[in-house]
Amino acid sequence: MNANIGETITTMTRCVCEAAVEVFACYGVIVRPVNAASHAAVSLEPASVRAVIGYDGSGVRGALVVMAPRSAVKCWALQARFAEEIGVHEIVAELANIIMGRLKGRLLLEGFPLLMWTATPSSGMPTHLVEAQRASALANLVGPGGHFAMRLDAMFDKSFALLPYAARHSAPAAGEVLFL
Repeated sequence: MNANIGETITTMTRCVCEAAVEVFACYGVIVRPVNAASHAAVSLEPASVRAVIGYDGSGVRGALVVMAPRSAVKCWALQARFAEEIGVHEIVAELANIIMGRLKGRLLLEGFPLLMWTATPSSGMPTHLVEAQRASALANLVGPGGHFAMRLDAMFDKSFALLPYAARHSAPAAGEVLFL
């Protein structure tokens, strides 16, 4: 992995953690990152819920996986005062979507424009998130209801490069459209 990609993964990890903390805070739910070195892999109970949302950009493509115990998602829903009829799958998928949107805005300022796709929720068999063999970042967080995890995977093409500083854009304000 070249230095540019290593630095990019470090930036992506920082930005996704900041985005998650910010998104949860908007709903009145306080979460914080946990030292990833003490949790090399995350295993969640069979009653866990997860959402995957893909992204791509110039020379890169990948996915964000958000995974949490069902009990933690129910705790978030109560604290955030979500309507009772909103299910845990919808909550995790929408949080993944919002976190990815915030990540997209933060990375745009770093010279890394992305397009994002639709979040897909799932649940079932016990799931274990481990370090991927490709460029990947595992972020462990804790909040009401316990630990949850996010993994950001990326596949970089040989052509990948951050935009030069002069070509970088700031995130659009509400109602603005940005064409890249």
